[in-house]
Amino acid sequence: MATVFFASAVDGVGTQNAPKHLHFYMHDGYTSPKPTSVLVVNGTGQPLKGSGRGARFGDTVVMDDHLTEGPTLASRVVGRAQGFSVTASQGDPAMILAMNH
Repeated sequence: MATVFFASAVDGVGTQNAPKHLHFYMHDGYTSPKPTSVLVVNGTGQPLKGSGRGARFGDTVVMDDHLTEGPTLASRVVGRAQGFSVTASQGDPAMILAMNH
């Protein structure tokens, strides 16, 4: 799965510098031989409807994903996205995400 991140930066010195828009793709792998995301806490209850992967309330995943210039894993790696996510709803899928990149 590739996720697109957008970032903007504005140089406040002078008026000649236009805003910069950076685009990164995060590659989150659960099932590869070397996964970059790992379920570390199994949640409780029935899988949440519409969660796609059968997520349960309380599931906690730790990640160390590549950030690339393009949408494929063959694209140049420009950084890493490291952090965790927690399924935070007992009804509709909802997630808390904390990440450094």
